[in-house]
Amino acid sequence: MEPYELYHTTAKARAMFNHLHHLLALFLFLTFSLMVTPVYAQQAEPETPTAASPAEADSLAETVSHFDESESQTDFGATNQPVEPTARSEFRYGVGFQSTFPAWGISGMMTINETMAAQAILGFLGNLNTIAGRGLYTFREEQHWDAYGYGMLGYWSYGAAGISRESAIGFGVGAGFQYDWRAFDDGLPPIFWNLEVGLGVVNLDNYNFSSMMFGTGLHYRF
Repeated sequence: MEPYELYHTTAKARAMFNHLHHLLALFLFLTFSLMVTPVYAQQAEPETPTAASPAEADSLAETVSHFDESESQTDFGATNQPVEPTARSEFRYGVGFQSTFPAWGISGMMTINETMAAQAILGFLGNLNTIAGRGLYTFREEQHWDAYGYGMLGYWSYGAAGISRESAIGFGVGAGFQYDWRAFDDGLPPIFWNLEVGLGVVNLDNYNFSSMMFGTGLHYRF
């Protein structure tokens, strides 16, 4: 076998290994989430009502009277209840690791507003290097998780022994959901993990990219 054909075959095998690695990560995260799904509500035992004493009844009547007076002076057009912070906008920044192939590496996130966030991914380990930026848009939000879509633009370079280094600009779109580990216990640190799937295009001659992007990430938010 010619040297070039040998390295080309090796590159294909490495790409296939990467795909299998991310499929395994996807399977492990799905299995983990199904095994440890938290219980969000607990039923409290009903309390047996007791009869109020005359003094307690008078105190209650006085309290109701004061409440009626204050309510009559309230501006009903104003909202008195505070709005709870959302999962993504609760924290301004996040650091961690993102492995949504082909964008993989150290990741930094910054919240722009309640629905928009920016993410940078830097990967310089091995023969394949990655510099990618992504914009994320949250379209559904619940107490401990949110669903979002993303767009990606990045720069990739690849080089190996016997093969000159090449580079290309790529792009992609996809969707995912983000889960807050504090759902298991309020005492846990604000760690969020995500699961994503999408489509991407990166044209390198000696490295075969799949157009399907899938993977996961883990970030500490602050």
